[in-house]
Amino acid sequence: SYYVFVVGHCEEWPEGREEQGDIGLYNEFLASGVPQNQTMLVRDQACTQANCERQLLNLLQHTRRGTTLVFSYGGHGKAAGFKTIQETWRFRSVVEMIDVHFAGERVLFLVDCCASGNLATWLAPPHVRQKKYACLTTSLQYMATSDVGEEWVTNLATIKSLQCGGGRVPLSTLIEYIADRTVIAMQDQYTAYVSEGVDCDACDWLPRRQEQQRVDTTTPTLVLPKLELDIPRRARVSSQITVGDYVFYKHPGGCVEWVGSNNNRYMTPGWYFASIEVDRDELVDLKVQCTFDFRLHWMVEGVPRKQLINMFYLDQTWMMPRKFARTQVSLAKQFKYLDYSLAANTTLRAVDADGQTRQALVVDWRDFHWLECIHNLESEDVGAHVPIRWAHNQALELLATRKIRRPIVASEPFPQFNSIDNRNERAKWTRTVMLRSFNSSGKILCNAQSVLNTDDLRAFWPDEGRWYRASPLNPDTISPEILATHSQFRPEGGMYCPVLYEDGEEALVPLVYIRKRNAEDSQGSTTRSNRAQSILSYFLQTR
Repeated sequence: SYYVFVVGHCEEWPEGREEQGDIGLYNEFLASGVPQNQTMLVRDQACTQANCERQLLNLLQHTRRGTTLVFSYGGHGKAAGFKTIQETWRFRSVVEMIDVHFAGERVLFLVDCCASGNLATWLAPPHVRQKKYACLTTSLQYMATSDVGEEWVTNLATIKSLQCGGGRVPLSTLIEYIADRTVIAMQDQYTAYVSEGVDCDACDWLPRRQEQQRVDTTTPTLVLPKLELDIPRRARVSSQITVGDYVFYKHPGGCVEWVGSNNNRYMTPGWYFASIEVDRDELVDLKVQCTFDFRLHWMVEGVPRKQLINMFYLDQTWMMPRKFARTQVSLAKQFKYLDYSLAANTTLRAVDADGQTRQALVVDWRDFHWLECIHNLESEDVGAHVPIRWAHNQALELLATRKIRRPIVASEPFPQFNSIDNRNERAKWTRTVMLRSFNSSGKILCNAQSVLNTDDLRAFWPDEGRWYRASPLNPDTISPEILATHSQFRPEGGMYCPVLYEDGEEALVPLVYIRKRNAEDSQGSTTRSNRAQSILSYFLQTR
């Protein structure tokens, strides 16, 4: 038996709602035999946080054991939750309500909004208890969804799955189908998370229509695209990509072993961000990034180039609020900076404001409440800081690393802000502090002209997915405001260069986003030999 909860905060996208949107999905579940008293559709002006919570709780309180809940949301999203009317319906609150009040065993999330991948972070222990979760989302953690192509990829794929037989389609096939359609139709990277022990070959995650229970095996099923035929030409990788370049790899589904660990885990079918580690002409070896924990990777050997997608076709930027960049500059002017080197979820012991040594957890900088916390900083705490949450009271704090007792964190001496009156000297230290923060993220600041030996460049801009003419800028002259924007780009390390785009906008971008204009292929890629020689020459000159 199934229960269905659909939220459609979709007034901005009226076209196709009744056929392939939230309304069409809801009606398809009814047509598949789900009783109306086991369903709920909340839409448009009814999508306040309070009403969504009330309607969901009412449905959950009438559920029975041995059942499956399908939760669908379409609309806007933020890093913390669903962007309902006036307030954010936090992912954590949604998961906690379901985990406590749902009497069944399995929950299928179908989520179409920006930052929907953040929902998966609350579906793993210790946040949940005994339920089995499958979470299918249109974006990765902290990333926006595209505004091009079909508007209803997830809903339409689920509707087709129900029409093709519902209970005849394995969960892994549904995930793979949606992932491929998202890549081809929306130029987005789809992702899915499943709890440990979930059977992705099970065919009963969706209901089967009553009339289809008597249909023979000729009932049609979802047709997956053929990679070599259906991938758009401009999505294919260049023959010039080589070691160090980024691509997207189609994982067929199955267990993988993490690099540096003997632990393994099932990873769902889909497209994953990867770097080329070994180049063997037509075959490459890849280091592939986990979608729900960016610190985890696995290796794949002997992948044909023709089965990869270039990084620029799907590349996205983090949903970095402007206030984050502003606060980094404000901190730097007080000789304080964010230290990226301590990974999120690292447990530490540190001294609190009362002088007590207590346990805390490092918070991902993208989840931190920057404006609320930087005003409470002590003036003498210059240098490196990390965002943390105290274990004893769950309070957030931007903590000076000098107060951390374990693990041991090296700290460098900085002058007190009030001890320097000279304006130029303060500006010098502000820039020094910004560079320390930049370098702590594993990045190197360099001059594109020195690396590529030309000032005639093209640079990629991921927000628009296009290449533009650009000129190199001197890294020594860029403002702290530009330097603070480095965190919005996906490559989390490597060489970054400031450039001036043809429309007059300055930006600090990864070197992999920059190409010579006179030595490029259809993807704007510099030939591998010239590029490798340029980078090697740059490092030899700067040693």
